Amino acid sequence: MKLVIFLFFLTVHSFSYAFWGPRTYQIYECSSSAQAHSCEQCKFISKGKFLVNKDQKFVISQVEIGRSKTDANCRIIDDKNWDCSSTDTTAGITTIIKNQMNDGKWIFNSRVYSETRLLFPPKDLCAK
Repeated sequence: MKLVIFLFFLTVHSFSYAFWGPRTYQIYECSSSAQAHSCEQCKFISKGKFLVNKDQKFVISQVEIGRSKTDANCRIIDDKNWDCSSTDTTAGITTIIKNQMNDGKWIFNSRVYSETRLLFPPKDLCAK
């Protein structure tokens, strides 16, 4: 009997996740990292979802106005607390990406440098 009840709840949980999926967030573009951290005075640009796989340590970011992005080797506590930050240097160009969810609040920062000079405008996004 316990097995039947367990299987029933497992089926209901799986169906509800598959049907409704993860929460949809409002994505905002901000003019600075500080604004992204507060997510105030930022411009709405899209909606998005974050699919978190704790066992395999990756997060898929799905944003309506762009393509999906997969971050690997993430530190994941749960679907509302994770960090997929990375730094990469290739041919003198350094890319720093901070993609994290903290207590259900998403922050994304990206910087691309050549030695000490910023090559592209900073990208600061948040979601709530």
